[in-house]
Amino acid sequence: MTKQSTNTPQQSLRALIADDAYVMAFQTVGHYRTALLQHADALTAQQKEVAAGELNHSANLDDSQGEHA
Repeated sequence: MTKQSTNTPQQSLRALIADDAYVMAFQTVGHYRTALLQHADALTAQQKEVAAGELNHSANLDDSQGEHA
């Protein structure tokens, strides 16, 4: 499972599934499935972080506009 750590969360899950070399890096289907699920979880967490950051930024903009009004 050495390939797992070299792939970033930004890399598309579809690209990993299509990558034959990535598949061959795993000794079992279970290891491969676990790596894909971890990648999917990382993507979900990253999307939540981005959304939270956008909400915080928007809230900060709203607060600062209220101060200048």
